Amino acid sequence: MRIAFEAGLPFTGLRGFRPDARLLATPGLPPGVVPLGVRDGRLVLAAPTPDVDLSGLRRPASLVIAPAREVSAALAVPVTDPSAPRRLGDLLVARGAADDAAVAGALAEQARTGGRLGDVLLARGAVGEQELVAALAEQLGLPVVDLDGYEADAHAVAALPEAEQRALRCVPLAADDEALYLAVAEPPDERGMARLRAASGLEPRCFLAPRRAVDALLQRVHSAAWAAEARDGLRRRFPAQSSHRLLTGGQAVALSLLLGAVLAALAVAPRTASVVLLAVAAAITLPALAAAAVVAALGARGPG
Repeated sequence: MRIAFEAGLPFTGLRGFRPDARLLATPGLPPGVVPLGVRDGRLVLAAPTPDVDLSGLRRPASLVIAPAREVSAALAVPVTDPSAPRRLGDLLVARGAADDAAVAGALAEQARTGGRLGDVLLARGAVGEQELVAALAEQLGLPVVDLDGYEADAHAVAALPEAEQRALRCVPLAADDEALYLAVAEPPDERGMARLRAASGLEPRCFLAPRRAVDALLQRVHSAAWAAEARDGLRRRFPAQSSHRLLTGGQAVALSLLLGAVLAALAVAPRTASVVLLAVAAAITLPALAAAAVVAALGARGPG
C-alpha cells in the first residue's frame, strides 16, 4: 500500500484471483504482471512495483499495485479448472485428453492468430479428434454420431442443396415432416442455422462428428456429381481440347457418306472396289511400316 501511495497508483488485492488466459496471452505483456481485465478500452494490469515497462504493449494499459506474493500466486494458477468444467479447455483437462500447459499454449496461439481453440489444439497435436468432438458435444449438449460405414438417406440428402452442404460442412442423415437431422463438423452459428432452415424448409437438428468423417461422407454422397461438374467445367473452359466427343457433327456426316459410298461400290463392283480399298490401305500402311523399320534399324545400331 505504501508503494501504491508513493507512486500515486491504485492498490488492489489478488487473493484467489484467476487471470483470464486470453489476457495472459496479450502480445507484448511484460513478465511479472497480472492482467485484471479491460476497463474503458484500457488493459488493467497489476504489478508489485510501478517500474514496469509497458512500451511493448500494442494497446493502452493502466497499472495498479498489488502485493508481490499475491501477484506470483495469481500467475501460478492453472488456466483450466477441471474440478468445475464449463469451458472447452476445462473439459479436455477433466477428461484427461489434454493438460493445462497444452491448453495454455493453445490459448496463447489463439490470441495471436485467432481461430477456434479446438482447431489450434488439433493443429498442435495436443488433442485427438475423437476426444475433441466428445468434449465439444458435452459442452454444447449435442449428441455424437458415428459415421463409419454410414449410408445417408437419399430423401434427406435431397432436402438440402449440395452447395449448402458443402458450404456449411454438413451431411443430412434423415428427415421427417418437421426436422432435418444433420451430421456437422462444428455447430452452425445462428446465421448458419437460418441458412439451413431457409434452404430446407425444416428445423435443423445437429449431431457432432469428426471433421474427417463428415468430409468423407460428403465425398461418398456427392463424388459422382462433383466429378460430372468438374468434367463439364473443363469442357466449357477448353472445348477445343476436350475429348468428350470423338467426332464433330461435320466429321460424323462426312464419315457416314464415305462409308455409304464404300458399301455402294462393293455392291455394284465388288472386285474393283476391293482392289481400290486394298490399294488405299497399302498406301496408308506402308509408309508407317517403313518408318517403323527405319527406327528399329537405327535403334539396333545404337548411338553414334
